[in-house]
Amino acid sequence: MGLAEFDFSGVNGLVLVAPSYEHSYSVIKRNPSLYHVAYFEKNSRITAFCVYDAENGNVVELGYYNIFDLEEVLKYVVCNYEAVIAKNIDTSYCSVMEMLSSIGFEQIASQFEMVKELPVYAIIE
Repeated sequence: MGLAEFDFSGVNGLVLVAPSYEHSYSVIKRNPSLYHVAYFEKNSRITAFCVYDAENGNVVELGYYNIFDLEEVLKYVVCNYEAVIAKNIDTSYCSVMEMLSSIGFEQIASQFEMVKELPVYAIIE
């Protein structure tokens, strides 16, 4: 379904994989026609979902209660596109990383973010 039609109130209580800024909801909702949502539902409850780029299938946002349901959602997306990219997924989501690997995703790059704190000097007038 399209992003605009998806009811995000149904994902309360799911593990939401933190997206990068470029994939945050506040950014993607500006152009909802560019994105689709695939989801898995059991007993009228959403147990996994994936927001993906409608043009190329690239994964934008993920959420799940059950990792196996998320796997089914991602298999659906992968089966409908020639190649799918999932980027900027924090490695602290171990079960997500393992599941992605199990369905054929390969890690092609690692990104490290670094911070340097600068001392704040008092301005003397």
